[in-house]
Amino acid sequence: MTQYEFDTMGHNATMWVMYQGQRKYVIALSFTERLFALVDSKDSYPADVWQWVRCENVELIKCKTLQFPTQNKLNK
Repeated sequence: MTQYEFDTMGHNATMWVMYQGQRKYVIALSFTERLFALVDSKDSYPADVWQWVRCENVELIKCKTLQFPTQNKLNK
């Protein structure tokens, strides 16, 4: 991810990224330094085990939107 992408993206509470080929949960951010604090799963971790990495070293995992059938399609 570029610094521009970091600055313009929407940050939320359920972010996952790929880092060194592994899926990681973003537990915290440093906006001024453009850093991600990564952990293995969406659990509680003490701050001393968070892995801080630069935004250029991660790839954001984009959420996929599920398409549910419309009411018209259900009635056919």
